[in-house]
Amino acid sequence: MTTKQFQGIRVAIAMMLAVSVSIAVSLGNYLAPIIAIIAGMIIIHLAKRQVKDVLADERDYKLAGTSARWSLGIFITIMLIGFFILSALKDKNPEFANIATLLAYLTCGLMLLNSLVFYWLKYRESRGQKIL
Repeated sequence: MTTKQFQGIRVAIAMMLAVSVSIAVSLGNYLAPIIAIIAGMIIIHLAKRQVKDVLADERDYKLAGTSARWSLGIFITIMLIGFFILSALKDKNPEFANIATLLAYLTCGLMLLNSLVFYWLKYRESRGQKIL
């Protein structure tokens, strides 16, 4: 399979998922979208294994890492700004305090998860194991 064929399969699966998930959710069925998404992921994974061309090289992985780092930093900053704004406005609406607390915990959890994944990958790499 060529890269172009694989990209076509990915687009077709994305369109089918969008339609099926939106219909299922609008009908109140929340189990069908989960099954559809898992099936789509499996199909894409199986199709990816059939591609004979190079899909990504070292530059793509380096760029993806840089993009993830920037995205994480931007998202954490936005969440912290939201935390401070909602904390400042908690006198106007008591629910703002709950939302601010949630943002603070989510921010801390995201930073903790990022650190854990980073050190786990670093540990695996130091032992010469395949990262993913």
